[in-house]
Amino acid sequence: MQHNDLNIIIWNAKISAARSEFSARNWRMCKRFILNMIKEDIDLIGIIEINDESVIFIKTIFKRLNIPYDVANGTQSRGNTRFDTCLIYKKSRLVLIKTPHHHDCENTDTYVLGKQAKGGQKYDFLDIENQQILSLVLVHWPSMLTPEIHKIRPQVAQNLRFHLDQWIKINPNIIIAGDFNTEPYCPSITDHLFSVREPLAPLRSKIGLEYFYNPSWTFLNTPPPIFSVFNYSILGTYYLAKSRHQHWFNLDQVMFSKGLLDENQGWKYSKNSLKILGIFDITDKAERWSDHLPIQFNLTWRT
Repeated sequence: MQHNDLNIIIWNAKISAARSEFSARNWRMCKRFILNMIKEDIDLIGIIEINDESVIFIKTIFKRLNIPYDVANGTQSRGNTRFDTCLIYKKSRLVLIKTPHHHDCENTDTYVLGKQAKGGQKYDFLDIENQQILSLVLVHWPSMLTPEIHKIRPQVAQNLRFHLDQWIKINPNIIIAGDFNTEPYCPSITDHLFSVREPLAPLRSKIGLEYFYNPSWTFLNTPPPIFSVFNYSILGTYYLAKSRHQHWFNLDQVMFSKGLLDENQGWKYSKNSLKILGIFDITDKAERWSDHLPIQFNLTWRT
């Protein structure tokens, strides 16, 4: 039996964040991007910073035009903030598994310094052909500019890790991806989420404390792994134009559980498939669609 790779893209499109106004321009660009990725036969497209109205619009268009995709909607208010993610998926390959409460995903958040802080949202899918369950946790952690972020971020990571320990007992095939608003070497990632740069570390980890592999460390290379149609130097996934010193950061990352790395049969991370997509000139204010670039990676079926 032949198995094609699962192609996955994650992007903070900056359409509508919890504390910012809706961007009609970014929304137009995002719709163009989604249609182009569907033409490229991408299986899963995770969008961050999107609102409920935009998700409903995408879902309606798919149905009206008989486009063989659907949208799992994770947008919802939570205290002083709002979860703002969705996952577009190919219906011929994947079936969304709803939560026991009939939601599209399971949320994790925590109460820090008097405010809600989002940890992540777990979407579960059944791979139709192979009958294997894949869990994708989309994250959008608090901004680097959040007051006392050094106190908030570790607690967000610890809260997400608590839930990961429960989830991994049920399904060993977990991907964590999204906008972490911090670099791969941040202690909240390495010491609290237990996500590391060494691919063999999760395979050596013991039951009860499984490490995650974070290939996003390769984004720290100069140049990082990229696909770009533009002739300019891409040095990260996020570009901060107003910074006087450092403009580039690697805030968008992906991490894999041991089940997606070992030698057993099933879906595995395709080594060296992770790359940054330079689909627009992020350094040009007039041209950029968002201050984040998408990232793409593949899973390969191992028999």
